[in-house]
Amino acid sequence: MIGVEPELAADCFASFHKGEIVEFPAEQVSRTIADGLRTQSVGTLNFEHIRKYVDDIVTVTEEEIGEAMRLLASNPKTVAEPSGGRGYGGVSFPSG
Repeated sequence: MIGVEPELAADCFASFHKGEIVEFPAEQVSRTIADGLRTQSVGTLNFEHIRKYVDDIVTVTEEEIGEAMRLLASNPKTVAEPSGGRGYGGVSFPSG
């Protein structure tokens, strides 16, 4: 299983790769378009599940999230918001 996070709010990415919970400043995470992912740190219980079940976490840029949203919006049957679009961005345009 691969997780995907915005670069600007990649607290989980940093925590996963460091092996301990890392906290990001609110000023940084609030800059991402993926407003549902503007957390400063992953929770303890979530982090334990991630360590157990996730193989890796990658990041996507704001541009990649935007491009994923444009591609998803091209299908009138698809409704997505930026936090949900980041997964598609991670598959289509992986940067991290």
